[in-house]
Parts: sequence; structure tokens; C-alpha cells
Amino acid sequence: MFSKLKEWWKKRSRRKRAEKNLKEFGNCCYCSSCGDPLNDQASCVIEDTLVYYTCTCCGQVSVFDFGLAPCPILISPH
Repeated sequence: MFSKLKEWWKKRSRRKRAEKNLKEFGNCCYCSSCGDPLNDQASCVIEDTLVYYTCTCCGQVSVFDFGLAPCPILISPH
């Protein structure tokens, strides 16, 4: 019972963070490994139109291109 409640709370907090990112940044990028929203707490390196996000939860590096379309596109998880 406690594990289900804990999982529900985790999903709820991720959803709330994603909604906040959409309002603040206009988009929400997710980690390709664990699914955590990256815009608000991951470290990022910006090179031209490419943004390299490093997830704070799992350490996965995800590369998004912000210049190809009106929304960021996941180029490759490193």
C-alpha cells in the first residue's frame, strides 16, 4: 500500500513539474532514460541550437535540437 502511494506521489510531482515547465519555458524535455523533466533542474550546455541536458536523477545525457522545428527534438541520448 505504501509503495503505491509513494509511486502515485512521484508521478504527481513529475506531472506538476512538467506543467510548470510548459508555462515557464513553452516546452518540456524529458530524460530519455528515466522520464524525469529536464528543463527545470538538469544541468545543460548550449551549443548553437543543440542543448545537452544531464539528468540529475540518473546522469543520462540527452541532446535536443531546438532549431529543427517549433518544438525541441531529441537527437540522441549519449
